[in-house]
Amino acid sequence: MGINDTLSKSYYENGQLESEGNYKDGKEDGLFKLYHENGKLDKETYFKDGKEDGLWEGYYENGQLNWKYNYKDGKEGPMN
Repeated sequence: MGINDTLSKSYYENGQLESEGNYKDGKEDGLFKLYHENGKLDKETYFKDGKEDGLWEGYYENGQLNWKYNYKDGKEGPMN
C-alpha cells in the first residue's frame, strides 16, 4: 500500500460499524460497504480511481435486496 492508501471505517454512536472502504491515492478504490444501524448491510458499492465501477446493490433493513445498478467508469450501464 502507498502512503495515501487506507482502509477507512466509521461507526454509529452505538458502536455498530456504519461504513468501510478503501482509498488509493486519496480516491475511493475497490469495495465499499455501508450498514444499517441494526448491523445489516445497507449498500455494497465498487469504485475504481474515485469513479463508480462495477455492481452496486442496496438492501432494506431486513436484509432483502432493494435495488441493483451496474457502473462502468462512473456511468450507469445495463444489467447483465
